[in-house]
Amino acid sequence: MRASSINKIKEGSILGKSIYSSDGRLLLSKGISLDKNLLHVLRKNQIVYVYIEDEISKDIEIHSIIDDKVRVEAITNMKKIFHKAMYHGKGKEKVDWVPLQARFQVESIINDILESLKNNEGVLYNITELMGTDMHTYNHSVNVAVLAILTARTLGFCEKDIREIGLGALLHDLGKIKLESEILNKEDFLNEEEAELMKKHVDYGYEMVKDDLSLSYIVKQIIYSHHEYLDGSGYPRGLKEKELLDYSKIVTICDEFDILTSSKHGKKKMSTYEALELLSSKTLEKLDPNIFNKFMENIAVYPIGTGVVLEDGRKGIVVDIHRTYPTRPIVRIIEDKTKKDYYEIDLMKNLTIFIKDVIDLDFLHNETADA
Repeated sequence: MRASSINKIKEGSILGKSIYSSDGRLLLSKGISLDKNLLHVLRKNQIVYVYIEDEISKDIEIHSIIDDKVRVEAITNMKKIFHKAMYHGKGKEKVDWVPLQARFQVESIINDILESLKNNEGVLYNITELMGTDMHTYNHSVNVAVLAILTARTLGFCEKDIREIGLGALLHDLGKIKLESEILNKEDFLNEEEAELMKKHVDYGYEMVKDDLSLSYIVKQIIYSHHEYLDGSGYPRGLKEKELLDYSKIVTICDEFDILTSSKHGKKKMSTYEALELLSSKTLEKLDPNIFNKFMENIAVYPIGTGVVLEDGRKGIVVDIHRTYPTRPIVRIIEDKTKKDYYEIDLMKNLTIFIKDVIDLDFLHNETADA
């Protein structure tokens, strides 16, 4: 199994993971053969990537760090919560925070995520896309919450604080409900004016929750400070390192990582490796290096199903990873000028062999098939 761009999938490809609609209904089941009509259904539902099973990814299993069902329910529930916060009653009047029922829903999402993480202990974080781009805001909130909980656990926070960090991460972009949908859902790059308006979501979010006695100081500070940097170059207040809480520093890193590895506002998504390299460079001035190192302990640098090229030019797909040495995975070689058959190399047992870069398997596979 491997991820593939919907625009590069060939008819007859087998769907590796089930796909869900924006309201959480099953759209297409795992194992179905994708014909022209089904590919049209995926595009109509703004599905950008899907998991497929093909010759080069045969028998490769990609395990999610939280169960797919839990993830989809969390994303759809976040959509409902944001909508409840946006409008209230038949008059569609704006409200400043969510009804009490929605507050309980947020806590329920955290409980489900914590339970699922417990059941999948030992699995490294791997980006999973199961829904369309119209669900990006809600999917992003869930991803950041999962990453923040993992990082907080690795840092040794107590269970109570972990829950509050997860809650703050889920709600960190709450202020976006006050932005115009034309800006929030824009597929192209934001212009300078739009980018400045987007930044206001932080102030909006904090204004919505600052007087809510049911939310902790931790949650409020995460919402207010998740775009601040250690060197004072962040927004909205330009806070510096000593003025920032570790809770917020955690969510800043998790937020940026998920943004970098997602397709939004005309930006091509980065590979996990590329995103980690960029974030690592920011630890010199902007991001907390200790928190970043703990964050990295939960990330699959080269996720299973990723295309890679070795320094000697051989190309392959990652079939398994070593949790304690994530940069030394097991690779199935699918292009070697000296051999025709596929074979596997464990980089932990071949210490002189290194990964040079990640590659687009769709391009490589189509190129190989046409040869």
